[in-house]
Amino acid sequence: MRYNYGMSTTPAEVVITGLGATTSLGGDVDALWQGMLDGRSGVRRIDDLLAAFAFADDLPTKIGAPMAVSPAEALTRVQARRMDRAEQAAFVAAREAWAAAGTPEVEPERLAVAIGTGIGGVSTLLDQDDLIEERGPGKVSPLTVPMLMPNGPAAWVSIEYGARAGVFTPVSACASGAEAIAQAARLIRDGEAEFKALKKKKAELSKADIAKAIAAHPILLQRPIVVAAKKAAIGRPPEAVLPLLK
Repeated sequence: MRYNYGMSTTPAEVVITGLGATTSLGGDVDALWQGMLDGRSGVRRIDDLLAAFAFADDLPTKIGAPMAVSPAEALTRVQARRMDRAEQAAFVAAREAWAAAGTPEVEPERLAVAIGTGIGGVSTLLDQDDLIEERGPGKVSPLTVPMLMPNGPAAWVSIEYGARAGVFTPVSACASGAEAIAQAARLIRDGEAEFKALKKKKAELSKADIAKAIAAHPILLQRPIVVAAKKAAIGRPPEAVLPLLK
């Protein structure tokens, strides 16, 4: 990815280096793209999925767009059992994107994850609710919370790749995915992960160290409030705090 840490007001360029997908048109990006080129729809009748429900005949709609390939097929048995289906899908897609990006070597403090979700592990929530009603609370899985929590997909991906610059989960219904992309772009454009890396790696900084860090990464001047001695100033625009550094 390319960054612009200068003090220009021109937005930094953000480049997408890898893609991943598991959709109703296929289990990876190539299958998704080919399906779109062929003009195929991922929507179909889902009578096979509804057969297990006694109320299936009463449903007014019997179509849907389920994933064409179960993400569990790309995971180990242990991984699949510990993840909700939503987590499985995110994990598989992230792994494809990471590989497409060339499996980069990134400092953990400069790597962040942003994955949106509409509701999180709803399959787990419903399954465990049925279980507690049928067999009692003693049969509820100890993995219920990490499987149903909305931030579960982002958490799994961050653990897999060691991301320590932040793990974010926008939850805004159908806009969740778009919001996650926007948040990731802001993290890169504003250099927030870069700032966290510097802060974490240097717990105690001398004035000379701070000056060198700011000279190398002017984005650090864009903090909300900058304090020096007995003075303070709003950090935007960056020029506003220059007098404090003299």
